[in-house]
Amino acid sequence: MHKTLSVARHAHSVDLKTQAEFVFSALGITKFEERFSSNYPPNEHYFLGFGVNASIKVCDSDAEDETDYPYWVVIGNPVPWGSSVDKLPTDSVTVASLLQQAGIQSKSGLD
Repeated sequence: MHKTLSVARHAHSVDLKTQAEFVFSALGITKFEERFSSNYPPNEHYFLGFGVNASIKVCDSDAEDETDYPYWVVIGNPVPWGSSVDKLPTDSVTVASLLQQAGIQSKSGLD
């Protein structure tokens, strides 16, 4: 499973960390961590939320033509090192709806 949504900045978001916190709160994710990788420019980090059925990644978008949607939310498979009892939404329509209710606009991205 791998679904990506391009998301706009939340009105009160000042950086990737606060954006991730808004996303995770909207999706009911209580367990997450910051991870580092040179594959995630420009700051070489992303945030990963854990669930029993899926993981949700929040990272900077590298799509230069998407300045209104500077972040990606990636719905993926559960990861073996992240333990959580949370059951996460995995349908991109449901995720987009929950984000919109929290004040974060999104659109389908790369799948």
